[in-house]
Amino acid sequence: MEIDIPSAVRDAAAQLGAGVPYALKVVAAQLTDNPDMGLPSSQPAVLTVTVDGDLFEDCPALTVDYIHEAERIEIRSVSLASSTKPTTLTQGQELVIEREPQQPAGSAADTIAERQVADAWQRVESWLGRHAPATVEILRPGASEEEITDFQRLLGVRIPRELKALWRRCAGVSAETGKDVSFMLGNRALMRFDGIEWVYRQYMESQQNIGNDEFPIWRPAWIPFCSYGASDYASGLLMDAETGKIWYWDRYGERTPKFDSLTVYLEEMADILENPALSDGTKPGLFYGGLMWGPPVNADEAAHWVEFTG
Repeated sequence: MEIDIPSAVRDAAAQLGAGVPYALKVVAAQLTDNPDMGLPSSQPAVLTVTVDGDLFEDCPALTVDYIHEAERIEIRSVSLASSTKPTTLTQGQELVIEREPQQPAGSAADTIAERQVADAWQRVESWLGRHAPATVEILRPGASEEEITDFQRLLGVRIPRELKALWRRCAGVSAETGKDVSFMLGNRALMRFDGIEWVYRQYMESQQNIGNDEFPIWRPAWIPFCSYGASDYASGLLMDAETGKIWYWDRYGERTPKFDSLTVYLEEMADILENPALSDGTKPGLFYGGLMWGPPVNADEAAHWVEFTG
């Protein structure tokens, strides 16, 4: 991984304190091993880490902004840190992302979460392969690591590893409309990257125009991944990259927490598919050979929908 520190940034670092150039070198070394450890800043595609100045002699607390491209990192600026610290460098450790619960980036907990998402999705896909061939036909292939990295850079927000684990296996559904496409639990469609970007940009622009942080329309850490239809973005589900929780969103401004994690959402879906009696509400059924959650809302659907009982 190539690390670029422009001369202007080096000069600025030297002016902030005698120990700042060394601290900047430590940050650069950490970024080489973990380029996505920063959190999104207010600038598109720019990530931020904050260094505790107590760890270095003659060094105040610092904020370091950088961009991560395919095989290159450019440190854009170094400045005095504000009181809000998206990341902290602790003595003898790598940079650690502040989360709830707090976990080191790339920790065992992250690895477990990735595996749980992959396992839950495998259960869903296996069920679809046995019972809903029409749904299997509209599943898009998984995204490559390069595609996911490029999309993260385009979005300008760090994508949680759980979402990456899902997208490696399925990067959304085809563009046809209809209930057979909205097969995710709650009759939602798994979004493609272009739809995710469109929704994210629209709501972030609205948030910036309104500027109400107390009751936000959208937060930078909110990443949509399910929508009402393949090309219908009236409502859906998002993942909060800071907490891992899954929220419901719609165009009218409703924002409601629904699931504790992506793993919980996918496991609940898989559990109900494998044992429909576990559901006390929506039921899985087949509609023209595809998965559709019922009961149906109109007579036309009811005439062709068959509840799956296992």
